[in-house]
Amino acid sequence: MELINTLDEQELRVTVLSGVSLLQVRIHAEIEHGKPLLETSESAFVSSEVLEGHELLYRVRRAPDVEPGDLLIVEPRSTAATGELVLATRGKNVYLAHWWAKHGREELREHPHKSLTGKFQILGAVNLIVRPQ
Repeated sequence: MELINTLDEQELRVTVLSGVSLLQVRIHAEIEHGKPLLETSESAFVSSEVLEGHELLYRVRRAPDVEPGDLLIVEPRSTAATGELVLATRGKNVYLAHWWAKHGREELREHPHKSLTGKFQILGAVNLIVRPQ
């Protein structure tokens, strides 16, 4: 089965399992909160209904409020609304947290009372967390 990076590649490979259409999609990278993205050549199966052509798939190694192995469907973009769950970088390190931008301040919130400060670059917004069974 051919792996795809995005859904707009010339040919999609779809597997039907128990009436659900699954796509085998290359995992863009693995995330370990506060560390650099980890490259991987692995792939995962996700429902064709949950992934749009422009979205990327990430796998969590370690991050707050998610389980190791969770798959994140991320819409790549450089901006986010306050409260959105985002992937953001500070230097080479990546973070999974809620974006907060109000009253002239910008920060990431891991928990309601724990903020990460500094200059962050948003990689994208998390549209869905898929927990493999």
